[in-house]
Amino acid sequence: MKKGFSLVIILMICVINFAQQKQLPVHLEGLVVGASNSTVNILNQNIEKGRVPVASFPIDEKGGFVTDFTVPFSDYYVFRLENGQSLNLILLGNDTIKVYADAKSLLFNCNIVGSESSSNMKEFYTNYVPFKQFEDSLKQVLKVNPSAQGSVNIAFKPKAEQFYGYRNQFIKANTNSPALLASLTAVSQENEFPLYKQIINRLNEVFPTSPTVKMLFNQLATIENQRKAKEKLAPGNPAPEIVIPGVDGKPIKLSDLKGKIVLIDFWASWCGPCRRENPNVVKAYQKYNKDGFEVFSISFDKPGQKEKWLAAIKQDGLIWPNHGSDLNYFNSQAGRDYSVRSIPFTCLVDREGNIVATNLRGAQLEAALKQIFGY
Repeated sequence: MKKGFSLVIILMICVINFAQQKQLPVHLEGLVVGASNSTVNILNQNIEKGRVPVASFPIDEKGGFVTDFTVPFSDYYVFRLENGQSLNLILLGNDTIKVYADAKSLLFNCNIVGSESSSNMKEFYTNYVPFKQFEDSLKQVLKVNPSAQGSVNIAFKPKAEQFYGYRNQFIKANTNSPALLASLTAVSQENEFPLYKQIINRLNEVFPTSPTVKMLFNQLATIENQRKAKEKLAPGNPAPEIVIPGVDGKPIKLSDLKGKIVLIDFWASWCGPCRRENPNVVKAYQKYNKDGFEVFSISFDKPGQKEKWLAAIKQDGLIWPNHGSDLNYFNSQAGRDYSVRSIPFTCLVDREGNIVATNLRGAQLEAALKQIFGY
Protein backbone atom coordinates (compact mmCIF):
# COMPACT_ATOMS: atom_id res chain seq x y z
CA MET A 1 0.00 0.00 0.00
CA LYS A 2 2.78 2.41 0.95
CA LYS A 3 4.68 1.53 -2.24
CA GLY A 4 1.65 2.39 -4.41
CA PHE A 5 1.10 5.64 -2.50
CA SER A 6 4.76 6.63 -3.03
CA LEU A 7 4.45 5.95 -6.77
CA VAL A 8 1.41 8.24 -6.98
CA ILE A 9 3.32 11.01 -5.20
CA ILE A 10 6.27 10.63 -7.59
CA LEU A 11 3.97 10.78 -10.63
CA MET A 12 2.25 13.89 -9.23
CA ILE A 13 5.60 15.61 -8.72
CA CYS A 14 6.63 14.77 -12.32
CA VAL A 15 3.35 16.19 -13.67
CA ILE A 16 3.72 19.37 -11.60
CA ASN A 17 7.35 19.82 -12.71
CA PHE A 18 6.33 19.39 -16.35
CA ALA A 19 3.47 21.85 -15.99
CA GLN A 20 5.80 24.39 -14.37
CA GLN A 21 8.45 23.96 -17.08
CA LYS A 22 9.17 27.39 -18.48
CA GLN A 23 8.10 27.91 -22.07
CA LEU A 24 10.57 30.08 -23.98
CA PRO A 25 9.13 32.64 -26.43
CA VAL A 26 10.30 32.87 -30.04
CA HIS A 27 9.38 35.44 -32.67
CA LEU A 28 10.00 34.31 -36.24
CA GLU A 29 9.31 36.16 -39.47
CA GLY A 30 10.58 36.31 -43.02
CA LEU A 31 10.05 35.43 -46.64
CA VAL A 32 10.46 32.12 -48.49
CA VAL A 33 10.28 32.49 -52.26
CA GLY A 34 8.45 29.59 -53.90
CA ALA A 35 6.64 28.46 -50.72
CA SER A 36 3.40 30.43 -51.12
CA ASN A 37 0.35 29.14 -49.24
CA SER A 38 2.27 26.33 -47.54
CA THR A 39 3.11 25.39 -43.97
CA VAL A 40 6.32 25.50 -41.95
CA ASN A 41 6.94 23.01 -39.14
CA ILE A 42 9.38 23.70 -36.33
CA LEU A 43 10.75 20.45 -34.97
CA ASN A 44 13.09 19.63 -32.13
CA GLN A 45 16.44 18.25 -33.25
CA ASN A 46 16.86 16.09 -30.15
CA ILE A 47 18.50 12.85 -31.26
CA GLU A 48 17.19 10.94 -28.26
CA LYS A 49 13.52 11.82 -28.81
CA GLY A 50 13.55 12.22 -32.56
CA ARG A 51 12.31 15.30 -34.34
CA VAL A 52 9.39 16.45 -32.24
CA PRO A 53 7.08 19.14 -33.73
CA VAL A 54 6.77 22.14 -31.44
CA ALA A 55 5.06 24.63 -33.78
CA SER A 56 3.44 24.99 -37.21
CA PHE A 57 2.50 28.18 -39.05
CA PRO A 58 1.38 29.24 -42.54
CA ILE A 59 3.24 31.05 -45.30
CA ASP A 60 1.00 33.52 -47.11
CA GLU A 61 0.41 33.86 -50.85
CA LYS A 62 3.43 36.16 -51.17
CA GLY A 63 5.79 33.82 -49.34
CA GLY A 64 5.78 35.83 -46.12
CA PHE A 65 5.26 34.67 -42.57
CA VAL A 66 5.13 36.17 -39.07
CA THR A 67 4.63 33.97 -36.02
CA ASP A 68 5.13 33.78 -32.28
CA PHE A 69 5.44 30.47 -30.48
CA THR A 70 7.20 28.91 -27.51
CA VAL A 71 9.75 26.14 -27.17
CA PRO A 72 10.14 23.93 -24.08
CA PHE A 73 13.92 24.35 -23.82
CA SER A 74 16.92 25.99 -25.43
CA ASP A 75 18.12 23.57 -28.06
CA TYR A 76 18.65 22.81 -31.74
CA TYR A 77 15.53 23.00 -33.90
CA VAL A 78 14.64 22.45 -37.54
CA PHE A 79 12.71 24.84 -39.80
CA ARG A 80 11.09 22.49 -42.33
CA LEU A 81 9.08 23.27 -45.45
CA GLU A 82 6.41 21.03 -46.96
CA ASN A 83 8.77 20.15 -49.82
CA GLY A 84 11.20 18.57 -47.32
CA GLN A 85 13.77 21.37 -47.44
CA SER A 86 15.03 22.19 -43.95
CA LEU A 87 17.21 24.60 -42.04
CA ASN A 88 18.81 24.34 -38.60
CA LEU A 89 17.97 26.97 -36.00
CA ILE A 90 19.39 27.39 -32.52
CA LEU A 91 16.59 28.71 -30.31
CA LEU A 92 17.58 30.03 -26.90
CA GLY A 93 14.30 31.71 -25.87
CA ASN A 94 13.35 35.36 -26.32
CA ASP A 95 14.60 35.00 -29.90
CA THR A 96 13.67 37.40 -32.68
CA ILE A 97 14.82 35.80 -35.92
CA LYS A 98 14.23 36.62 -39.56
CA VAL A 99 14.64 34.07 -42.34
CA TYR A 100 14.86 35.03 -46.02
CA ALA A 101 15.21 32.07 -48.35
CA ASP A 102 14.41 30.23 -51.58
CA ALA A 103 12.23 27.14 -51.13
CA LYS A 104 14.06 25.28 -53.90
CA SER A 105 17.40 25.46 -52.11
CA LEU A 106 16.80 26.45 -48.52
CA LEU A 107 20.32 25.80 -47.26
CA PHE A 108 22.28 27.42 -50.08
CA ASN A 109 19.95 30.36 -50.68
CA CYS A 110 19.15 31.59 -47.21
CA ASN A 111 19.93 34.51 -44.92
CA ILE A 112 19.31 34.24 -41.18
CA VAL A 113 19.13 37.50 -39.24
CA GLY A 114 18.99 37.77 -35.46
CA SER A 115 20.72 34.47 -34.58
CA GLU A 116 24.46 34.52 -35.19
CA SER A 117 24.85 30.92 -34.00
CA SER A 118 22.17 29.69 -36.45
CA SER A 119 23.78 31.66 -39.26
CA ASN A 120 27.17 30.16 -38.44
CA MET A 121 25.73 26.63 -38.48
CA LYS A 122 24.20 27.31 -41.88
CA GLU A 123 27.54 28.56 -43.18
CA PHE A 124 29.28 25.37 -42.01
CA TYR A 125 26.74 23.10 -43.69
CA THR A 126 26.98 25.02 -46.97
CA ASN A 127 30.67 24.07 -46.99
CA TYR A 128 30.28 20.56 -45.62
CA VAL A 129 27.46 19.28 -47.85
CA PRO A 130 29.27 19.80 -51.21
CA PHE A 131 32.46 18.28 -49.77
CA LYS A 132 30.58 15.23 -48.49
CA GLN A 133 28.85 14.80 -51.86
CA PHE A 134 32.23 14.95 -53.60
CA GLU A 135 33.72 12.41 -51.17
CA ASP A 136 30.77 10.05 -51.65
CA SER A 137 31.06 10.31 -55.44
CA LEU A 138 34.71 9.23 -55.23
CA LYS A 139 33.73 6.28 -53.03
CA GLN A 140 31.29 5.21 -55.73
CA VAL A 141 34.06 5.42 -58.32
CA LEU A 142 36.22 3.11 -56.19
CA LYS A 143 33.33 0.74 -55.65
CA VAL A 144 33.01 0.32 -59.42
CA ASN A 145 36.72 0.48 -60.18
CA PRO A 146 39.05 -0.23 -57.20
CA SER A 147 42.10 0.18 -59.45
CA ALA A 148 41.33 3.92 -59.66
CA GLN A 149 42.60 4.45 -56.09
CA GLY A 150 45.63 6.46 -57.22
CA SER A 151 43.71 8.96 -59.34
CA VAL A 152 40.98 9.21 -56.68
CA ASN A 153 43.61 10.11 -54.08
CA ILE A 154 45.01 12.82 -56.36
CA ALA A 155 41.53 14.30 -56.88
CA PHE A 156 40.57 14.07 -53.21
CA LYS A 157 43.68 15.46 -51.49
CA PRO A 158 43.37 19.19 -52.38
CA LYS A 159 39.63 19.21 -51.68
CA ALA A 160 40.15 17.49 -48.32
CA GLU A 161 42.96 19.84 -47.32
CA GLN A 162 40.81 22.84 -48.17
CA PHE A 163 37.72 21.61 -46.34
CA TYR A 164 39.49 20.35 -43.20
CA GLY A 165 41.42 23.60 -43.02
CA TYR A 166 38.07 25.41 -43.07
CA ARG A 167 36.63 22.98 -40.49
CA ASN A 168 39.48 23.60 -38.07
CA GLN A 169 39.09 27.36 -38.44
CA PHE A 170 35.34 27.02 -37.83
CA ILE A 171 35.96 25.06 -34.62
CA LYS A 172 38.38 27.70 -33.39
CA ALA A 173 36.05 30.60 -34.29
CA ASN A 174 32.98 28.97 -32.68
CA THR A 175 34.51 27.54 -29.53
CA ASN A 176 32.13 29.69 -27.45
CA SER A 177 29.04 29.14 -29.61
CA PRO A 178 26.34 26.44 -29.77
CA ALA A 179 27.07 26.43 -33.52
CA LEU A 180 30.10 24.30 -32.66
CA LEU A 181 27.77 21.26 -32.82
CA ALA A 182 27.76 21.47 -36.63
CA SER A 183 31.45 20.55 -36.77
CA LEU A 184 30.76 17.10 -35.26
CA THR A 185 29.30 15.99 -38.60
CA ALA A 186 32.80 16.35 -40.07
CA VAL A 187 34.79 14.80 -37.20
CA SER A 188 35.54 11.07 -37.27
CA GLN A 189 34.66 9.56 -33.91
CA GLU A 190 36.88 6.59 -34.76
CA ASN A 191 39.97 8.40 -36.06
CA GLU A 192 39.71 11.80 -34.34
CA PHE A 193 38.31 10.87 -30.95
CA PRO A 194 40.34 13.42 -28.93
CA LEU A 195 38.88 16.21 -31.10
CA TYR A 196 35.40 14.67 -30.94
CA LYS A 197 35.63 14.53 -27.13
CA GLN A 198 37.00 18.07 -26.95
CA ILE A 199 34.07 19.47 -28.96
CA ILE A 200 31.43 17.71 -26.85
CA ASN A 201 33.07 18.79 -23.59
CA ARG A 202 33.20 22.36 -24.87
CA LEU A 203 29.54 22.25 -25.93
CA ASN A 204 28.64 21.01 -22.46
CA GLU A 205 30.26 24.16 -21.06
CA VAL A 206 28.80 26.54 -23.65
CA PHE A 207 25.27 25.11 -24.00
CA PRO A 208 24.63 22.94 -20.89
CA THR A 209 20.83 23.44 -20.96
CA SER A 210 20.49 21.81 -24.39
CA PRO A 211 18.98 18.29 -24.18
CA THR A 212 20.88 17.37 -27.35
CA VAL A 213 24.19 18.41 -25.79
CA LYS A 214 23.31 16.63 -22.53
CA MET A 215 22.60 13.45 -24.46
CA LEU A 216 25.88 13.65 -26.41
CA PHE A 217 27.79 14.36 -23.20
CA ASN A 218 26.19 11.39 -21.43
CA GLN A 219 26.99 9.14 -24.42
CA LEU A 220 30.62 10.16 -24.26
CA ALA A 221 31.40 7.94 -21.27
CA THR A 222 29.85 4.93 -23.06
CA ILE A 223 31.89 5.64 -26.19
CA GLU A 224 35.09 5.93 -24.13
CA ASN A 225 34.38 2.61 -22.42
CA GLN A 226 33.76 0.97 -25.79
CA ARG A 227 37.04 2.35 -27.11
CA LYS A 228 38.92 1.08 -24.05
CA ALA A 229 37.33 -2.35 -24.53
CA LYS A 230 38.35 -2.35 -28.18
CA GLU A 231 41.90 -1.37 -27.25
CA LYS A 232 41.95 -4.21 -24.70
CA LEU A 233 41.25 -6.63 -27.55
CA ALA A 234 43.79 -5.06 -29.90
CA PRO A 235 46.17 -7.50 -31.65
CA GLY A 236 49.18 -8.35 -29.49
CA ASN A 237 47.41 -7.84 -26.17
CA PRO A 238 46.99 -10.80 -23.81
CA ALA A 239 43.61 -12.47 -24.17
CA PRO A 240 41.62 -12.10 -20.92
CA GLU A 241 41.38 -15.32 -18.97
CA ILE A 242 38.11 -17.25 -19.17
CA VAL A 243 36.99 -19.68 -16.49
CA ILE A 244 33.50 -21.01 -17.18
CA PRO A 245 31.41 -24.12 -16.44
CA GLY A 246 31.74 -26.81 -19.08
CA VAL A 247 29.00 -29.15 -20.28
CA ASP A 248 29.42 -31.30 -17.14
CA GLY A 249 29.39 -28.26 -14.84
CA LYS A 250 33.11 -28.46 -14.09
CA PRO A 251 35.12 -25.30 -14.94
CA ILE A 252 37.17 -25.09 -18.11
CA LYS A 253 39.93 -22.49 -18.55
CA LEU A 254 41.22 -20.72 -21.61
CA SER A 255 44.75 -20.70 -20.17
CA ASP A 256 44.78 -24.52 -20.24
CA LEU A 257 45.05 -24.22 -24.04
CA LYS A 258 48.19 -22.08 -24.01
CA GLY A 259 50.58 -23.36 -26.64
CA LYS A 260 47.69 -23.86 -29.08
CA ILE A 261 46.14 -21.54 -31.67
CA VAL A 262 42.69 -20.91 -30.17
CA LEU A 263 39.50 -19.52 -31.64
CA ILE A 264 37.28 -18.20 -28.85
CA ASP A 265 33.80 -18.47 -30.35
CA PHE A 266 30.86 -16.70 -28.71
CA TRP A 267 27.56 -18.14 -29.94
CA ALA A 268 24.17 -19.50 -28.75
CA SER A 269 21.70 -22.20 -29.75
CA TRP A 270 19.03 -19.52 -30.40
CA CYS A 271 21.34 -17.41 -32.64
CA GLY A 272 20.59 -18.04 -36.33
CA PRO A 273 23.72 -16.33 -37.71
CA CYS A 274 25.84 -18.31 -35.21
CA ARG A 275 24.33 -21.62 -36.30
CA ARG A 276 24.90 -20.72 -39.97
CA GLU A 277 28.54 -19.91 -39.19
CA ASN A 278 29.15 -23.16 -37.27
CA PRO A 279 29.94 -25.25 -40.39
CA ASN A 280 32.85 -22.88 -41.20
CA VAL A 281 34.24 -23.31 -37.69
CA VAL A 282 33.85 -27.11 -37.91
CA LYS A 283 35.64 -27.12 -41.28
CA ALA A 284 38.54 -25.08 -39.84
CA TYR A 285 38.78 -27.37 -36.80
CA GLN A 286 38.86 -30.49 -38.92
CA LYS A 287 41.57 -29.03 -41.14
CA TYR A 288 43.94 -27.58 -38.55
CA ASN A 289 43.31 -29.37 -35.24
CA LYS A 290 46.07 -31.90 -35.87
CA ASP A 291 48.54 -29.00 -36.06
CA GLY A 292 47.47 -27.38 -32.82
CA PHE A 293 44.25 -25.50 -33.55
CA GLU A 294 41.52 -25.52 -30.89
CA VAL A 295 38.09 -23.94 -30.53
CA PHE A 296 36.91 -22.60 -27.17
CA SER A 297 33.15 -22.12 -27.45
CA ILE A 298 31.21 -19.82 -25.12
CA SER A 299 27.45 -20.10 -25.35
CA PHE A 300 25.11 -17.19 -24.53
CA ASP A 301 22.19 -19.51 -23.93
CA LYS A 302 19.70 -18.36 -21.33
CA PRO A 303 19.01 -19.72 -17.82
CA GLY A 304 17.19 -23.02 -18.01
CA GLN A 305 18.25 -23.68 -21.61
CA LYS A 306 21.09 -26.12 -21.01
CA GLU A 307 19.35 -28.90 -22.95
CA LYS A 308 18.92 -26.62 -25.98
CA TRP A 309 22.62 -25.70 -25.77
CA LEU A 310 23.74 -29.34 -25.60
CA ALA A 311 21.34 -30.33 -28.40
CA ALA A 312 22.75 -27.59 -30.66
CA ILE A 313 26.32 -28.80 -30.01
CA LYS A 314 25.31 -32.29 -31.14
CA GLN A 315 23.14 -31.15 -34.05
CA ASP A 316 25.82 -28.84 -35.51
CA GLY A 317 28.61 -31.38 -35.03
CA LEU A 318 30.75 -29.16 -32.79
CA ILE A 319 33.19 -31.95 -32.06
CA TRP A 320 35.80 -30.05 -30.02
CA PRO A 321 35.78 -30.66 -26.25
CA ASN A 322 35.93 -27.06 -25.02
CA HIS A 323 32.33 -25.92 -24.59
CA GLY A 324 31.41 -23.56 -21.79
CA SER A 325 28.43 -21.54 -20.63
CA ASP A 326 27.19 -19.96 -17.43
CA LEU A 327 23.73 -19.90 -19.08
CA ASN A 328 23.50 -16.20 -18.33
CA TYR A 329 22.71 -14.80 -21.80
CA PHE A 330 24.57 -11.50 -22.49
CA ASN A 331 25.32 -11.19 -18.78
CA SER A 332 27.94 -13.91 -19.19
CA GLN A 333 31.10 -12.90 -17.35
CA ALA A 334 33.23 -13.99 -20.32
CA GLY A 335 31.06 -11.88 -22.60
CA ARG A 336 31.55 -8.84 -20.38
CA ASP A 337 35.30 -9.42 -20.23
CA TYR A 338 35.43 -9.47 -24.03
CA SER A 339 32.88 -6.62 -24.41
CA VAL A 340 30.63 -8.81 -26.57
CA ARG A 341 27.53 -6.89 -27.65
CA SER A 342 26.40 -9.15 -30.48
CA ILE A 343 27.00 -12.70 -31.61
CA PRO A 344 28.56 -14.47 -33.36
CA PHE A 345 31.77 -12.93 -32.06
CA THR A 346 35.21 -14.53 -32.29
CA CYS A 347 38.69 -13.84 -30.97
CA LEU A 348 41.72 -15.65 -32.40
CA VAL A 349 44.54 -16.23 -29.91
CA ASP A 350 48.13 -17.24 -30.66
CA ARG A 351 50.23 -19.90 -28.91
CA GLU A 352 51.48 -17.37 -26.33
CA GLY A 353 47.95 -16.40 -25.38
CA ASN A 354 47.96 -13.07 -27.22
CA ILE A 355 45.19 -11.77 -29.45
CA VAL A 356 45.68 -12.12 -33.20
CA ALA A 357 42.39 -10.67 -34.40
CA THR A 358 38.69 -10.40 -33.54
CA ASN A 359 35.50 -11.06 -35.47
CA LEU A 360 37.04 -13.44 -38.00
CA ARG A 361 34.42 -15.53 -39.74
CA GLY A 362 34.09 -17.54 -42.93
CA ALA A 363 36.70 -16.64 -45.55
CA GLN A 364 38.46 -14.23 -43.18
CA LEU A 365 38.99 -16.97 -40.61
CA GLU A 366 40.24 -19.36 -43.28
CA ALA A 367 42.70 -16.74 -44.58
CA ALA A 368 44.05 -16.04 -41.07
CA LEU A 369 44.54 -19.72 -40.30
CA LYS A 370 46.16 -20.33 -43.69
CA GLN A 371 48.69 -17.59 -42.91
CA ILE A 372 49.42 -19.10 -39.50
CA PHE A 373 49.69 -22.74 -40.56
CA GLY A 374 51.02 -22.20 -44.06
CA TYR A 375 48.40 -24.21 -45.98
